[in-house]
Amino acid sequence: MKLPVKLPENFVWPRRLPILSNATPFRVMLFPKRDAAYGAFHYPPGSTAEALDQITAVAGNNWVRMAHEEANLGRASGEILIRKNPPSIMLVNFTKEGVGVVYTRPLKK
Repeated sequence: MKLPVKLPENFVWPRRLPILSNATPFRVMLFPKRDAAYGAFHYPPGSTAEALDQITAVAGNNWVRMAHEEANLGRASGEILIRKNPPSIMLVNFTKEGVGVVYTRPLKK
């Protein structure tokens, strides 16, 4: 797969992917056959646990944390979230260097 070096100037971040308000997107991949989406962005380096809390809040209340990384005493850097309606999965991960990624796709019944 060949990806462009940078996103187009008129790029619009997909609504289905949560993103931090202070983030700058740098990569998006859509997988139409799976109805899946992947996005990566830069955010101000710092607490990965705080970024994880923020992205979960942006995603909305209908997503449930499954890995319970918040119990990792402030060291959480990723999470698996499930939504019942419509059934979907979301994977999120953050680095201390300021890179966040999110992937989401529907779950088959």
